[in-house]
Amino acid sequence: MMHRVGWVIAFVLLAVAGCGGGDDLCLTVCDPTPTATPGPEDSVTVTGTGTEVSTFDPVEDVVVIACVGLDPARTDPTDWNDCDSQRNTSPDSSGDFEISRVETGALRIGFWISRSGMSNGLIQEGDSFAELLEPAAELVELLAVEEGETVTLSDIFVDFAEGTATASSIDVGVTPTPTPSTTPAQ
Repeated sequence: MMHRVGWVIAFVLLAVAGCGGGDDLCLTVCDPTPTATPGPEDSVTVTGTGTEVSTFDPVEDVVVIACVGLDPARTDPTDWNDCDSQRNTSPDSSGDFEISRVETGALRIGFWISRSGMSNGLIQEGDSFAELLEPAAELVELLAVEEGETVTLSDIFVDFAEGTATASSIDVGVTPTPTPSTTPAQ
């Protein structure tokens, strides 16, 4: 019996490890047939600073979702379970986060706290959810993020009562390439 339990635990760990990679998590059940997660040079990075929420929930309980390919006409929070591609993470205690290896395309950013008591990784009716509202100037940029770009959100305020999130600024720019070290390894 213990041998079977060990195999089940190993299977679950492998399944979870294959979902997101790194610190990013797979929100919904991972499909083994999609294309591989893009490498850093072929993808987009989303960073945020100073995330605050309108509820008394710790900011670390919020899940930040980078969703690519969801029809803009789909506005119900449960529609986000059907993103063509999504990556997500939670902010640290200061409200900062980074989501790497996001696919290119039309990007939508959401914030979610499970209230349903379900831990299946799906957004349910009754969960707290808010979508980032974009100032008109940034709207065009997020509709077509390209490989090698970083989307930086600053001073984010998430209002779960209204279902909206705002950022004092949204910048889209080229992801800096790390400079190789010239110091020999020791």
